[in-house]
Amino acid sequence: MRSVSVKKLVLGEGVPAVCVPLMASGEAELEEALPVLAGASFDMLEWRADFWRGGFLLPDGNIDTVLLKRLTDKIRESIGERPLLFTFRTAAEGGNADLPRKAWMELLRQASKAGADLVDMELGTAGEEASLLADEIRQAGARVIASAHDFEKTPSNEEMLSLLDRMRSCGADVTKLAVMPRTDGDVLRVLEVCIRMKNGLADRPYIIISMGQAGMLTRIGCGFTGSAATFATVLDASAPGQVPAGLVRQILSQTGS
Repeated sequence: MRSVSVKKLVLGEGVPAVCVPLMASGEAELEEALPVLAGASFDMLEWRADFWRGGFLLPDGNIDTVLLKRLTDKIRESIGERPLLFTFRTAAEGGNADLPRKAWMELLRQASKAGADLVDMELGTAGEEASLLADEIRQAGARVIASAHDFEKTPSNEEMLSLLDRMRSCGADVTKLAVMPRTDGDVLRVLEVCIRMKNGLADRPYIIISMGQAGMLTRIGCGFTGSAATFATVLDASAPGQVPAGLVRQILSQTGS
């Protein structure tokens, strides 16, 4: 399996990366959050731009690239050499806002140009244009994390593997799948998918998460599951079942994976 290098971080090799979310809704929250994050221990920051109050869409339908660049620069200056992942999670996949599909695609392109190191691309929202959008994001200088989220259920093993394969086929640098367990058996099935990926199906870094309290094992046991990163918290959680980053760091240091 090939690794992916982003600044000094290598995804797919060694200890899994710890990624924490930033979900500020305005200037005051951002100014309060950045000093806390700057001093925290994590490897990558996910800016959840879908929480930004007012969004990035101008009255004429274009993206507010001036605002996007200003905020990106401010966040990057605060976190130093740690990579920045830009995410605008749509409501359909558990996010906080929505955009017309074309505007969402343009926002991802502009985030890449503004300086994001990685961009989250929802497979379902991108649809048939996923490969084209992934190429455009990479040409603008960012890596692509293709993602799929199911906050209602855990699909069948074959469905989960099919989603991961579609992400690979569209040219994503990293694939990410997050699903909701309804039974303990659902968590075990997610682990089965992880092991199949780890034992030869994956040709690039992947992140597979079973959400909620029941699926916490997949977040703290990412070395065992083969996931290249885990999502933890410093401030607010961006998804059910996220664990404080300090605790995740401690567990990963003890297990060595």
